[in-house]
Amino acid sequence: MSNVKNLLLSTDGEKKNAFQKIEIQSGSKFDEKWLQKVIYENIELLTVADSVFDKIKIIPLCREFSLNNSYRNIFLDILAITETGKLVLVECKLWKNPQARREVIAQIIEYSSLMRKLTYSDLTAYLHKYVNTGGADPIQHQLKKHGVEINESLMIDRVSESLKKGDFYLIIAGDGIRSDVQSMTETLTIGNSFLGNLSLIEMPLFENEQGDILITPRVPFRTETITKTIYFSPEGEHASIEEEADEISDVIPTGKKYDPEIIKKNREFWDDFISKCKFEHPDQSSPRHGGRNWIRIDFPSPIKWISAYRYVAGSYIGISARASGDEARKLFDFLSERKAYLMSELGTDIKFIFDDASNEMKIGERLDIQVDDPETFKLQNEWFQENLNKFSNTLRPLLKEFSTINSK
Repeated sequence: MSNVKNLLLSTDGEKKNAFQKIEIQSGSKFDEKWLQKVIYENIELLTVADSVFDKIKIIPLCREFSLNNSYRNIFLDILAITETGKLVLVECKLWKNPQARREVIAQIIEYSSLMRKLTYSDLTAYLHKYVNTGGADPIQHQLKKHGVEINESLMIDRVSESLKKGDFYLIIAGDGIRSDVQSMTETLTIGNSFLGNLSLIEMPLFENEQGDILITPRVPFRTETITKTIYFSPEGEHASIEEEADEISDVIPTGKKYDPEIIKKNREFWDDFISKCKFEHPDQSSPRHGGRNWIRIDFPSPIKWISAYRYVAGSYIGISARASGDEARKLFDFLSERKAYLMSELGTDIKFIFDDASNEMKIGERLDIQVDDPETFKLQNEWFQENLNKFSNTLRPLLKEFSTINSK
């Protein structure tokens, strides 16, 4: 074969096989339906989408999941779930023209929006059409079938929360990813917020002379999650957009472009930390990337998430928990009344801040350290691990108490 792209070698370096790149295209043996089937039956191909998948399983639920948008039925290519109860929505697409690329972005938004309208009971009722369980809960059936031990009531709560918030893993898999798709994702919104993690995966295929197929999934670049809220006037006119700002980010001196080398090093640090991070609290989900040099740890309302960040220019690292909106002041007062307890559990350097202008509360702490010195990476990892565990173990029970009091 000509144009060899991949070689299979023996241990002594002798060539055993040569693989040539082949195209995934409509009307051929290798088309979107073929790719969909392969991914569904080999769901581990999706693990490149997020480093969190190195620690938790993805379980396939069904293919061609039907949703109705009030006009017609539309079909999500693959619906899956993590063992922690977060839904995974996968769409397979070929990238032959700009129109196809625009369509798949619109499709993944629409699927997410329609999924948010479902309750846990709705979802399981729909899944009975696809999963033969003999009447059992199809989600729990699939998890158990794939060897996942679960707390049934906790799993129901987690899936329900994923549906309610629209907090999904969104994955677009195709034969190749074009850079213009990244710019399109920056304007994604669903209803009044977009909370999903969007990953774009290339699935290039290679074939040898014997007809064996090699698939090498990869993420050519990663999208950053942007949470936006869109407000409308009573007449339906667009009024304004508010974005969740990044935590501290590092830029090159111009302040206009991000240094690719810095971004790469920051990503490597957080990939390593996320892969090793372990929480003591059984309900605490794993960290995930938030922006250019910070990660987020999802948290009960009204805090939403805890941020862990690294500020190279200022030579410090930190952790902060924020809340905004109607409950921010109430939560700040509630936690301030327990300041002595929080300081005893989290440390005496904990800061309590309330910004009246933005109606936002924040509690946090930081450590002065030479952030970009590899000699300090072990200490940074240990500090984040220890203190994120403290935040999770201490604040989660308090937030539950706050919610109980605030609901009366």
